[in-house]
Amino acid sequence: MVQDPAHAIKDANFPVDAYGATYHVGIRPGQIANRILTVGDPARLAKIANLFDSSPKPFQLTSRRGFVTLTGRYRGVPVSVMAIGMGIANMDFFVREARAVVEGDLAIIRLGSCGTLDDEILKVGDVNVPERALSVTTDYDYWHRGERGRSTGFVNQDVAGSRSSAYRISQPVAADQELRQKVSSESDSPTIQRSLLIPKCSGPIPQLIDSLRESLSGPEDQGRLVPTDLHASADGFYASQGRSDPNFDDANEHLIADLASKRIGVQSLEMETAHLFHLAHIATSKKGKIHVAASHMIFTGRTGQSAGAFIDGDLVERLEPITGRAALEALIAFEIKEPHPVKNSVWQMESARGNGWGVE
Repeated sequence: MVQDPAHAIKDANFPVDAYGATYHVGIRPGQIANRILTVGDPARLAKIANLFDSSPKPFQLTSRRGFVTLTGRYRGVPVSVMAIGMGIANMDFFVREARAVVEGDLAIIRLGSCGTLDDEILKVGDVNVPERALSVTTDYDYWHRGERGRSTGFVNQDVAGSRSSAYRISQPVAADQELRQKVSSESDSPTIQRSLLIPKCSGPIPQLIDSLRESLSGPEDQGRLVPTDLHASADGFYASQGRSDPNFDDANEHLIADLASKRIGVQSLEMETAHLFHLAHIATSKKGKIHVAASHMIFTGRTGQSAGAFIDGDLVERLEPITGRAALEALIAFEIKEPHPVKNSVWQMESARGNGWGVE
Protein backbone atom coordinates (compact mmCIF):
# COMPACT_ATOMS: atom_id res chain seq x y z
CA MET A 1 0.00 0.00 0.00
CA VAL A 2 1.39 3.39 -1.00
CA GLN A 3 1.59 5.88 1.85
CA ASP A 4 -0.24 9.17 1.43
CA PRO A 5 2.52 11.82 1.09
CA ALA A 6 0.50 14.04 3.43
CA HIS A 7 1.18 11.53 6.19
CA ALA A 8 4.87 11.03 5.38
CA ILE A 9 6.01 13.28 8.22
CA LYS A 10 9.19 12.73 10.19
CA ASP A 11 9.87 15.95 12.09
CA ALA A 12 7.49 16.47 15.02
CA ASN A 13 9.04 19.85 15.85
CA PHE A 14 7.92 21.51 12.59
CA PRO A 15 5.97 18.97 10.53
CA VAL A 16 6.02 19.09 6.73
CA ASP A 17 4.91 16.39 4.32
CA ALA A 18 6.88 14.63 1.60
CA TYR A 19 6.28 17.58 -0.75
CA GLY A 20 7.48 20.15 1.78
CA ALA A 21 3.95 21.40 2.55
CA THR A 22 3.31 22.63 6.09
CA TYR A 23 1.13 20.56 8.42
CA HIS A 24 -1.82 22.92 8.99
CA VAL A 25 -1.87 25.58 6.27
CA GLY A 26 -0.69 23.08 3.66
CA ILE A 27 1.58 25.47 1.75
CA ARG A 28 5.05 24.92 0.33
CA PRO A 29 7.65 27.29 -1.11
CA GLY A 30 6.40 29.16 -4.15
CA GLN A 31 2.73 29.00 -3.19
CA ILE A 32 2.52 32.09 -0.99
CA ALA A 33 3.90 35.56 -1.69
CA ASN A 34 5.77 38.03 0.53
CA ARG A 35 2.76 40.34 0.68
CA ILE A 36 -0.20 38.71 2.43
CA LEU A 37 -3.71 39.87 3.25
CA THR A 38 -5.24 37.61 5.89
CA VAL A 39 -8.96 37.30 6.58
CA GLY A 40 -11.03 34.93 8.67
CA ASP A 41 -13.95 34.19 6.38
CA PRO A 42 -13.36 32.25 3.12
CA ALA A 43 -16.31 34.14 1.62
CA ARG A 44 -14.39 37.39 2.15
CA LEU A 45 -11.40 35.85 0.40
CA ALA A 46 -13.62 34.97 -2.56
CA LYS A 47 -14.73 38.60 -2.89
CA ILE A 48 -11.15 39.85 -2.78
CA ALA A 49 -10.18 37.25 -5.38
CA ASN A 50 -12.26 39.16 -7.90
CA LEU A 51 -9.77 42.04 -7.65
CA PHE A 52 -6.78 39.94 -8.76
CA ASP A 53 -5.19 40.11 -12.21
CA SER A 54 -6.41 37.44 -14.62
CA SER A 55 -2.84 36.46 -15.55
CA PRO A 56 -1.28 34.43 -14.20
CA LYS A 57 -4.41 32.57 -13.18
CA PRO A 58 -4.65 32.84 -9.37
CA PHE A 59 -3.60 29.72 -7.51
CA GLN A 60 -5.98 28.47 -4.81
CA LEU A 61 -5.45 25.76 -2.21
CA THR A 62 -7.63 24.54 0.65
CA SER A 63 -5.69 22.57 3.26
CA ARG A 64 -7.00 19.55 5.13
CA ARG A 65 -7.35 21.78 8.17
CA GLY A 66 -9.52 24.30 6.33
CA PHE A 67 -7.00 27.09 5.61
CA VAL A 68 -7.55 28.68 2.20
CA THR A 69 -4.67 30.22 0.24
CA LEU A 70 -5.13 32.39 -2.84
CA THR A 71 -1.99 33.63 -4.59
CA GLY A 72 -1.64 35.64 -7.77
CA ARG A 73 -0.92 39.18 -8.83
CA TYR A 74 -2.67 42.43 -8.05
CA ARG A 75 -1.77 45.22 -10.48
CA GLY A 76 1.22 43.14 -11.47
CA VAL A 77 2.56 42.58 -7.94
CA PRO A 78 2.61 39.10 -6.32
CA VAL A 79 0.11 38.98 -3.43
CA SER A 80 -1.56 36.26 -1.37
CA VAL A 81 -4.86 36.25 0.50
CA MET A 82 -5.23 33.75 3.33
CA ALA A 83 -8.50 32.75 5.00
CA ILE A 84 -7.44 31.36 8.36
CA GLY A 85 -10.64 31.10 10.37
CA MET A 86 -10.71 32.50 13.89
CA GLY A 87 -8.57 32.80 16.98
CA ILE A 88 -5.04 33.00 18.30
CA ALA A 89 -4.13 29.41 17.41
CA ASN A 90 -5.06 29.81 13.75
CA MET A 91 -3.14 33.07 13.52
CA ASP A 92 -0.15 31.26 14.99
CA PHE A 93 -0.40 28.40 12.48
CA PHE A 94 -0.65 30.84 9.59
CA VAL A 95 2.20 33.22 10.48
CA ARG A 96 4.70 30.55 11.51
CA GLU A 97 4.03 28.32 8.52
CA ALA A 98 4.08 31.22 6.07
CA ARG A 99 7.37 32.37 7.55
CA ALA A 100 8.80 28.87 7.10
CA VAL A 101 8.20 28.72 3.34
CA VAL A 102 8.76 32.33 2.21
CA GLU A 103 12.18 33.90 1.70
CA GLY A 104 12.66 37.61 2.44
CA ASP A 105 10.55 40.10 4.34
CA LEU A 106 6.86 39.49 4.95
CA ALA A 107 4.23 42.23 4.90
CA ILE A 108 0.98 41.03 6.48
CA ILE A 109 -2.26 42.97 6.85
CA ARG A 110 -5.20 41.49 8.70
CA LEU A 111 -8.63 42.53 7.42
CA GLY A 112 -11.32 41.55 9.88
CA SER A 113 -14.17 42.64 12.08
CA CYS A 114 -14.35 43.71 15.70
CA GLY A 115 -16.55 45.33 18.32
CA THR A 116 -16.29 48.86 19.67
CA LEU A 117 -15.80 49.52 23.38
CA ASP A 118 -15.91 53.30 22.93
CA ASP A 119 -18.97 54.33 20.95
CA GLU A 120 -18.24 58.02 21.40
CA ILE A 121 -15.25 57.66 19.08
CA LEU A 122 -15.69 54.37 17.24
CA LYS A 123 -19.16 53.54 15.94
CA VAL A 124 -20.71 50.49 14.31
CA GLY A 125 -19.90 50.68 10.60
CA ASP A 126 -16.60 52.53 11.06
CA VAL A 127 -13.18 51.19 10.07
CA ASN A 128 -10.17 51.39 12.37
CA VAL A 129 -6.47 50.56 12.17
CA PRO A 130 -5.25 49.95 15.73
CA GLU A 131 -2.28 51.76 17.15
CA ARG A 132 -1.31 49.05 19.63
CA ALA A 133 -2.79 45.71 20.66
CA LEU A 134 -2.93 43.71 23.88
CA SER A 135 -4.24 40.23 24.62
CA VAL A 136 -7.02 39.06 26.94
CA THR A 137 -6.54 35.47 28.09
CA THR A 138 -8.37 33.22 30.51
CA ASP A 139 -6.60 32.55 33.82
CA TYR A 140 -7.65 28.94 34.43
CA ASP A 141 -6.17 29.00 37.93
CA TYR A 142 -8.96 31.35 38.98
CA TRP A 143 -11.35 28.38 38.99
CA HIS A 144 -8.97 25.52 39.74
CA ARG A 145 -6.55 26.75 42.38
CA GLY A 146 -8.72 25.61 45.26
CA GLU A 147 -9.57 28.94 46.83
CA ARG A 148 -11.48 30.95 44.28
CA GLY A 149 -10.26 34.40 43.51
CA ARG A 150 -6.63 33.92 44.50
CA SER A 151 -5.44 34.52 40.97
CA THR A 152 -2.40 36.23 39.57
CA GLY A 153 -4.52 37.76 36.81
CA PHE A 154 -3.88 41.39 35.92
CA VAL A 155 -0.50 41.28 37.60
CA ASN A 156 1.20 43.95 35.52
CA GLN A 157 1.34 47.50 36.76
CA ASP A 158 -1.07 48.96 34.22
CA VAL A 159 -3.99 46.72 35.16
CA ALA A 160 -3.42 45.88 38.82
CA GLY A 161 -6.55 46.06 40.94
CA SER A 162 -9.03 45.05 38.26
CA ARG A 163 -12.24 43.32 39.30
CA SER A 164 -11.86 40.87 36.39
CA SER A 165 -9.12 38.72 37.91
CA ALA A 166 -10.27 35.62 36.01
CA TYR A 167 -8.71 37.18 32.91
CA ARG A 168 -5.18 38.32 32.25
CA ILE A 169 -4.41 41.43 30.25
CA SER A 170 -1.03 41.66 28.58
CA GLN A 171 1.04 44.74 28.01
CA PRO A 172 0.40 46.25 24.56
CA VAL A 173 2.88 45.37 21.83
CA ALA A 174 5.48 48.13 21.66
CA ALA A 175 5.59 50.48 18.70
CA ASP A 176 8.48 50.79 16.30
CA GLN A 177 9.81 54.29 17.07
CA GLU A 178 11.21 54.96 13.60
CA LEU A 179 7.98 53.89 11.97
CA ARG A 180 5.97 55.93 14.44
CA GLN A 181 7.88 59.02 13.36
CA LYS A 182 7.24 58.26 9.70
CA VAL A 183 3.56 57.69 10.33
CA SER A 184 3.28 60.83 12.44
CA SER A 185 4.49 62.84 9.47
CA GLU A 186 1.49 61.52 7.56
CA SER A 187 -0.84 63.25 10.02
CA ASP A 188 -0.14 66.61 8.38
CA SER A 189 -1.90 65.46 5.21
CA PRO A 190 -5.42 66.84 4.69
CA THR A 191 -8.37 64.45 4.95
CA ILE A 192 -11.65 64.37 3.08
CA GLN A 193 -14.55 64.21 5.56
CA ARG A 194 -12.56 61.71 7.61
CA SER A 195 -10.34 61.66 10.67
CA LEU A 196 -6.75 60.54 10.20
CA LEU A 197 -5.44 57.60 12.17
CA ILE A 198 -1.85 57.67 13.42
CA PRO A 199 -0.86 54.06 14.21
CA LYS A 200 2.34 52.77 15.76
CA CYS A 201 2.52 49.05 15.01
CA SER A 202 5.12 47.75 12.58
CA GLY A 203 4.63 47.51 8.87
CA PRO A 204 2.96 48.97 5.80
CA ILE A 205 0.72 51.23 7.85
CA PRO A 206 1.29 54.58 6.10
CA GLN A 207 0.22 52.97 2.84
CA LEU A 208 -2.79 51.33 4.53
CA ILE A 209 -3.87 54.62 6.08
CA ASP A 210 -3.54 56.43 2.76
CA SER A 211 -5.50 53.72 0.95
CA LEU A 212 -8.28 53.62 3.52
CA ARG A 213 -8.47 57.40 3.76
CA GLU A 214 -8.96 57.67 0.00
CA SER A 215 -11.35 54.70 -0.19
CA LEU A 216 -13.56 55.90 2.66
CA SER A 217 -13.99 59.44 1.38
CA GLY A 218 -17.45 58.77 -0.03
CA PRO A 219 -20.91 59.01 1.56
CA GLU A 220 -21.09 59.32 5.33
CA ASP A 221 -23.13 56.11 5.62
CA GLN A 222 -20.37 54.15 3.91
CA GLY A 223 -18.14 53.96 6.97
CA ARG A 224 -15.51 56.26 8.46
CA LEU A 225 -11.82 55.95 9.15
CA VAL A 226 -11.58 57.14 12.76
CA PRO A 227 -8.80 57.67 15.32
CA THR A 228 -8.10 54.75 17.65
CA ASP A 229 -5.43 54.02 20.20
CA LEU A 230 -5.59 50.63 21.90
CA HIS A 231 -7.03 47.38 20.56
CA ALA A 232 -7.49 44.05 22.37
CA SER A 233 -7.63 40.46 21.16
CA ALA A 234 -9.31 37.84 23.34
CA ASP A 235 -8.64 34.10 23.43
CA GLY A 236 -12.30 33.36 22.73
CA PHE A 237 -15.56 34.88 21.53
CA TYR A 238 -17.72 34.44 24.61
CA ALA A 239 -16.18 34.48 28.11
CA SER A 240 -13.01 36.46 27.45
CA GLN A 241 -14.99 39.05 25.48
CA GLY A 242 -17.35 39.62 28.39
CA ARG A 243 -20.42 37.92 26.94
CA SER A 244 -22.82 36.41 29.46
CA ASP A 245 -23.81 32.75 29.25
CA PRO A 246 -26.10 31.26 31.94
CA ASN A 247 -24.73 27.79 31.18
CA PHE A 248 -21.25 28.62 32.48
CA ASP A 249 -19.68 30.41 35.45
CA ASP A 250 -17.35 32.71 33.49
CA ALA A 251 -16.72 35.35 36.19
CA ASN A 252 -16.62 38.06 33.52
CA GLU A 253 -19.28 40.48 34.76
CA HIS A 254 -16.87 43.41 34.90
CA LEU A 255 -14.51 42.50 32.06
CA ILE A 256 -15.85 44.86 29.37
CA ALA A 257 -16.12 47.76 31.81
CA ASP A 258 -12.55 47.16 32.97
CA LEU A 259 -11.17 46.99 29.44
CA ALA A 260 -13.01 50.16 28.43
CA SER A 261 -12.05 52.04 31.60
CA LYS A 262 -9.71 55.01 31.47
CA ARG A 263 -7.16 52.94 33.37
CA ILE A 264 -6.81 50.47 30.47
CA GLY A 265 -8.50 52.31 27.60
CA VAL A 266 -9.28 49.57 25.09
CA GLN A 267 -11.40 50.87 22.22
CA SER A 268 -11.93 47.77 20.09
CA LEU A 269 -11.95 44.00 20.63
CA GLU A 270 -11.62 40.83 18.54
CA MET A 271 -9.58 37.58 18.58
CA GLU A 272 -6.50 37.68 16.32
CA THR A 273 -4.67 40.97 15.84
CA ALA A 274 -2.67 41.09 19.08
CA HIS A 275 -1.09 37.73 18.32
CA LEU A 276 -0.16 38.88 14.82
CA PHE A 277 1.58 41.90 16.32
CA HIS A 278 3.26 39.71 18.95
CA LEU A 279 4.69 37.29 16.39
CA ALA A 280 6.07 40.15 14.33
CA HIS A 281 7.68 41.55 17.47
CA ILE A 282 9.44 38.28 18.44
CA ALA A 283 10.40 37.17 14.92
CA THR A 284 14.10 36.70 14.29
CA SER A 285 15.70 38.23 11.21
CA LYS A 286 17.14 35.00 9.82
CA LYS A 287 14.79 34.95 6.82
CA GLY A 288 13.67 38.58 6.86
CA LYS A 289 11.51 40.88 8.93
CA ILE A 290 7.76 40.58 9.44
CA HIS A 291 5.85 43.87 9.02
CA VAL A 292 2.25 43.90 10.20
CA ALA A 293 -0.88 46.04 10.30
CA ALA A 294 -4.59 45.43 10.77
CA SER A 295 -7.80 46.96 9.50
CA HIS A 296 -11.08 46.23 11.29
CA MET A 297 -14.65 46.85 10.25
CA ILE A 298 -16.70 47.64 13.37
CA PHE A 299 -19.48 45.04 13.40
CA THR A 300 -20.96 45.47 16.86
CA GLY A 301 -21.24 47.78 19.86
CA ARG A 302 -20.41 46.49 23.34
CA THR A 303 -20.79 49.60 25.51
CA GLY A 304 -22.79 52.80 25.82
CA GLN A 305 -25.72 53.56 23.55
CA SER A 306 -24.47 51.15 20.88
CA ALA A 307 -24.40 48.13 23.25
CA GLY A 308 -26.01 45.22 21.44
CA ALA A 309 -26.09 46.96 18.06
CA PHE A 310 -24.95 45.00 15.01
CA ILE A 311 -23.87 46.20 11.58
CA ASP A 312 -26.34 46.13 8.70
CA GLY A 313 -25.60 43.43 6.14
CA ASP A 314 -25.84 45.86 3.24
CA LEU A 315 -23.11 48.01 4.79
CA VAL A 316 -20.86 44.97 5.15
CA GLU A 317 -21.34 44.24 1.45
CA ARG A 318 -20.24 47.80 0.63
CA LEU A 319 -17.31 47.89 3.04
CA GLU A 320 -15.65 44.57 2.24
CA PRO A 321 -14.53 45.39 -1.32
CA ILE A 322 -13.51 48.91 -0.27
CA THR A 323 -11.36 47.76 2.65
CA GLY A 324 -10.07 44.76 0.71
CA ARG A 325 -8.88 46.89 -2.19
CA ALA A 326 -7.35 49.45 0.20
CA ALA A 327 -5.38 46.70 1.94
CA LEU A 328 -4.12 45.33 -1.38
CA GLU A 329 -3.07 48.83 -2.45
CA ALA A 330 -1.18 49.23 0.81
CA LEU A 331 0.60 45.92 0.34
CA ILE A 332 1.80 46.60 -3.19
CA ALA A 333 3.03 50.06 -2.13
CA PHE A 334 5.19 48.51 0.60
CA GLU A 335 8.77 47.71 -0.39
CA ILE A 336 9.89 44.13 0.14
CA LYS A 337 13.61 43.51 0.47
CA GLU A 338 14.93 40.42 -1.35
CA PRO A 339 11.52 38.89 -2.16
CA HIS A 340 10.95 35.18 -2.66
CA PRO A 341 12.21 33.95 -6.05
CA VAL A 342 9.71 34.18 -8.89
CA LYS A 343 11.03 31.10 -10.69
CA ASN A 344 8.87 28.03 -10.11
CA SER A 345 6.35 30.05 -8.11
CA VAL A 346 2.61 30.19 -8.72
CA TRP A 347 2.89 33.91 -9.50
CA GLN A 348 5.41 33.33 -12.30
CA MET A 349 3.91 34.48 -15.59
CA GLU A 350 2.75 31.58 -17.78
CA SER A 351 5.08 32.61 -20.61
CA ALA A 352 8.12 32.14 -18.34
CA ARG A 353 7.17 28.86 -16.69
CA GLY A 354 8.22 26.32 -19.29
CA ASN A 355 8.88 22.79 -18.10
CA GLY A 356 10.59 23.88 -14.92
CA TRP A 357 7.50 25.15 -13.16
CA GLY A 358 7.20 22.83 -10.20
CA VAL A 359 3.88 23.76 -8.61
CA GLU A 360 0.64 22.20 -9.80
